[in-house]
Amino acid sequence: MNAIELIRKCTFEQAKKFIADIPEGFTHYSFEHQAFINLDYFSVSFLNAKPIQTPHLVNLNEFRRLVQSLDIILNHKGINTARMFAQQGRKLACSIEYAIKFSNPLEQDALVRLEMAVSDYDLIFGALESKPYPIPERKYTVQVHNWGY
Repeated sequence: MNAIELIRKCTFEQAKKFIADIPEGFTHYSFEHQAFINLDYFSVSFLNAKPIQTPHLVNLNEFRRLVQSLDIILNHKGINTARMFAQQGRKLACSIEYAIKFSNPLEQDALVRLEMAVSDYDLIFGALESKPYPIPERKYTVQVHNWGY
């Protein structure tokens, strides 16, 4: 079972507990090894040669930002604040489908508001400027672009 499968089965409360238990100084989590790791210790030449694309590595900062964004929406603290968090995590590699997997059915309406506040494109690809026109239709598809890196 890889990170994508595990994360899709993770509840929002489990995700919040997971980020609360992250030890200081670690950058990624390997589901394959069930361990926190620090990619800063890898050589720069290794990282520049080829981006790490392993499906079992999860970037902890991006994971934390996603959970914070969802938490703000679920607690009705304001769509603008949620958008700010999501924009700061420009490499967030979760589509709204992942967001829905974190929730239970009673939270669906709140997650729809998150989806309206931050478009799929912004969430996945980190667009630097707002779109000149709204995206009329959004599909809840699995996206794994930049996952974990």
